[in-house]
Amino acid sequence: KCADYLLKIYANVVSFYVEAPRAACITSIMERAKVDRDRAEKMIVKTDRYRAEYYKYYTHGGDWTNPMNYDLTLNSYRIGRDRCVDVMKDYIDLKFDGNHPFRDRIKRTF
Repeated sequence: KCADYLLKIYANVVSFYVEAPRAACITSIMERAKVDRDRAEKMIVKTDRYRAEYYKYYTHGGDWTNPMNYDLTLNSYRIGRDRCVDVMKDYIDLKFDGNHPFRDRIKRTF
């Protein structure tokens, strides 16, 4: 939570923001949480509201969806989750000339 804000002072940090259209998120939550469409949408609304309020409070008014807060913003709906991970690894290779100790720890958790 707020990692992009808290860790921005460190040179070896990379911050990503991954999003997708609401309809795709609903479908994903329905499949992963085994819930109906209405419940999935409520879960997303509740989580997004919590994240927005938390981020705004601890960053003194910041917006957690602002792409300027991140090194790279990706749309997982357009290229898929696994490809997002590939792009993240490629970005780390570019930023750190292939020499970042945690590059291989990136895995799909979203």
